[in-house]
Amino acid sequence: MFVAAGRERERGTFSLGGGAELALAIRTSRTYVRTAQGWRQLHHHGSIESPELLRDYQNAIAGMNP
Repeated sequence: MFVAAGRERERGTFSLGGGAELALAIRTSRTYVRTAQGWRQLHHHGSIESPELLRDYQNAIAGMNP
């Protein structure tokens, strides 16, 4: 088993069509386990770094219709 942690290399953006874009900055951790077939990802967690960015992202998705 091993764990990799850090920032996503590819930073992306989020938008809801015609709205403003948010530049996302996400810290991640991933846990891998070794199986008979090789290394497999067991878990992936991501966190938005900035409280302000998290607030803006949460506000943007709050208005989405499932």
